[in-house]
Amino acid sequence: MSKLFHGETLIISIFLDPDEEAPGQKLLRDEVDLILTVASKLRQLGLPATWAIKNVEDWFQHGLSDVIDEVAVLVGKSWEDRVAGRTRLAQALPERIQRIRSHGRSVSTLTTMGNLAHENLDLLIKYGIRSLCDLTNNTQGNAAHAEQIRWGLWKMPTAKLVPRRPRVRDVGNHDADAQPSIRRTAKERSISHLGVDLRQVAVSGFSGLGQTMRFFEMAARQRDRGKLACQSVAALTADLFAPRQANGSQSILRKAA
Repeated sequence: MSKLFHGETLIISIFLDPDEEAPGQKLLRDEVDLILTVASKLRQLGLPATWAIKNVEDWFQHGLSDVIDEVAVLVGKSWEDRVAGRTRLAQALPERIQRIRSHGRSVSTLTTMGNLAHENLDLLIKYGIRSLCDLTNNTQGNAAHAEQIRWGLWKMPTAKLVPRRPRVRDVGNHDADAQPSIRRTAKERSISHLGVDLRQVAVSGFSGLGQTMRFFEMAARQRDRGKLACQSVAALTADLFAPRQANGSQSILRKAA
């Protein structure tokens, strides 16, 4: 695997329901309102985000596709198994991608709640997936570079999740661990991936929503100061795939008349 230096870039992934074993679960009115609130804040600040979606039809039925930038396929931990996971991936992945594309949206990002076995990566390329994101919370910081793995597939840094799940006797600023990640991204010229867990935002109420909004505002301030760039996963992947311009060398020979 190779790592590519890219520069100070922040990518944001947003997901709602990582529960793979709850088929047919419909979005509640409060969840729709929360999605619209978060999407409105992102648009107000001009921050692009990648939205990982499981129940595709439900999102499009509520018109949520119109307020989000990039749609990504969301899969759960049950896809990690090398045998059952591959069978499930081969059956469900093309169906989900086709459903998204049938609504006029492109999809080239797959977001997981755990690592996929490397034996399955060929299926991602087969169905047009170009970038892979892991939303398993990274508790050891998150400044890193994108990694190019098999067949040109790009793996983004593991996400640091916000809001942080509160612990017993946990007091103070719960989003303090996310803020240094943004600052480090700007300082070390690296790529940082932060995931917003909307289910946890809903559980935390105003506290969780406040943490999320402060995170967005901080990211926007850093961007406005020219210290980092904010991109969707698809846009960053396209940039990584773009050919690099090399400085042409000057010949020491005198040009012919």
